[in-house]
Formats: sequence, structure tokens, C-alpha cells
Amino acid sequence: MKFSVLIPAYNASKTIESTLNSVLGQSYYPFEILVMDDGSTDGTLSMLRSYEPRIKVYHQENRGLSASRNFLCRIASGETIAFLDSDDIWHPKYLEAQEKVISSNPRAVATFTGHLDFHGLGEYKWNSAPADSRVLGEQIEPVDFFRQYNKMPGLFLPSYCCVPKRVLEDVGPEPFHPNLKITQDCYFFCILALKGSVVRIPNKLVAYRISASSLSQDKLTTFSDVLLAFDLIKNAYEQNASPALRNAYNAALASKMRFYAKVLVGLGESRKARKVLIRSIAACGDILSIAKSSYLIVAAMTFPNMFKRHWIQRYR
Repeated sequence: MKFSVLIPAYNASKTIESTLNSVLGQSYYPFEILVMDDGSTDGTLSMLRSYEPRIKVYHQENRGLSASRNFLCRIASGETIAFLDSDDIWHPKYLEAQEKVISSNPRAVATFTGHLDFHGLGEYKWNSAPADSRVLGEQIEPVDFFRQYNKMPGLFLPSYCCVPKRVLEDVGPEPFHPNLKITQDCYFFCILALKGSVVRIPNKLVAYRISASSLSQDKLTTFSDVLLAFDLIKNAYEQNASPALRNAYNAALASKMRFYAKVLVGLGESRKARKVLIRSIAACGDILSIAKSSYLIVAAMTFPNMFKRHWIQRYR
């Protein structure tokens, strides 16, 4: 199996060496390693050049994560695309495990492994046992995958995901939407749910780096971008999704609108929150969903401000 490893990099000089070394140290060596430097200003590009010709390095003026990933997806020539962010680290057996899972599940539109979190900018030393070749993975049907992803997106991130090149070609030339600044992954995985089932194994074969920026996430900006992602996939779900998947989409949209409204209320934007909540009622006709949104409308307009500001804080 030919793996194309795709790594977008922007000002990643403090972490990119650990990431690349984890790829170069794989027991199942990749067919190609493609890295896009997205206009870095911190020496990332020169660091990447030092790894040539073991990797192929591309450079563009800063255009964002979507543009970097989309370019690399288009030029990749392997049969399987393995995504990796420039600060995460693979277990030496990661691609070996992915090859076994993919070979056992040839119809899966994506395969995922488990992961563990670690903090700081240093190296990660693996203590876990290598992948168990007997673990064939859990097949997750499209509706369940959509629900699980939107409930626990941390279980399904690009750094522990492989996708057949044929599936990416079916998705289109821009699997990561260029209009999204934060939630490109949300858009991509929701579109992926329209293509078929995925498989996930529990083996923790990726070290996901927790940085200061991830800890200080701006919930207002993030969920505004999430709602934009859902708007961008709306037509695809209306035209191509099964009734069950469309219902899951509507329920998730209403839930995310409620969360966004809570953030707005915490910032004193009760009237704006009310408009969002009315939209959430229109989005999903489920009785429980309507009841939750209706309660929040009343609470947003009648609760004293001293309670509202503690609903959901903008930053972690």
C-alpha cells in the first residue's frame, strides 16, 4: 500500500522536527512525504529543506490551512492519504497499523486510530505497546459517525486519519473549504459522512500536542465558524443524505446554535442570542430540541444579568 503523508506547516519550527522524525521512523515506510510551508516567517522553510530529498517541500505565500491541505491532496500520488499536523507525533507502528486496518476494511471511506494528549513543545517518548494486529477496528456507519464526530470531535482529527485517494477525488478538488478559518475539519468530516462508513481502532498511536493556543480557544469565533461550515454543507445533505442522516444534521445544527446562543448571552448579547435560538427551533422539529431552545429563549430574555454572564465564557 502506498501512503502519501501530507503535512501543512506554518511557523512550526519548534515542533516540525519531532513530527517529521516520527514519520521517517515508521516501520511501514510511506511512499511519499509532502509538506507545504504556508508562508512561515520563523525559519520553518529552511528547516524543512534540510530534510530533502527524504521529503518533498512546497512553499506558498500565506493562504491558510485549507489551501495547504487542498494543494497537497491534489498532487499526492499514493493510493492512501495520511494526514498529519505539524505538531503531532506518530507511534513508529502507526502506518503499519493503518495498513492492516485498511486492508481488512477496503470499503471504508476513512480509518482512524486512537490517540493520547501531551503538553509542551518537547519530544514525546512512547511507552505504549505497538499496535495489536488482531484489532480490526470498529465499523461506524455514516449516521453514527456523524453523531459521534459532532459530539466528540477530538476522537476524529486529521492526524490520526487516513483516507483513500479515490474518496478524496469523489469529494472534489477542495475537500477542505477555503472559506473556513477554523473548522475545515468539521466541514471535511461531515462531507465524508455522506460517502460511507468509517473504521476506528482504539490503539493510541498518535501523540496529540496540546498548545497554549488550543487551551485558549475563542468559543464565539469557533462556533460562528462551525455554523458557517454547517451552512456550507446544507445543500449536500438536502440532496444526498439519507433521511436518518438529514435528521442527524438538523439535530446537530440546532444543538450547535444553542451553544452559540449561550456564549452570546454570556457576553450580554441576549437579543442576538434569541434570534439564533429561533433559528434553532426552525432547524429541528424534534420535540426535545424545540423544548431546549424554547427554554433558553425565555431564560435569555428574563434571567438577571448576574446569572447570564456565567452561562458560557468566551475563552477557556
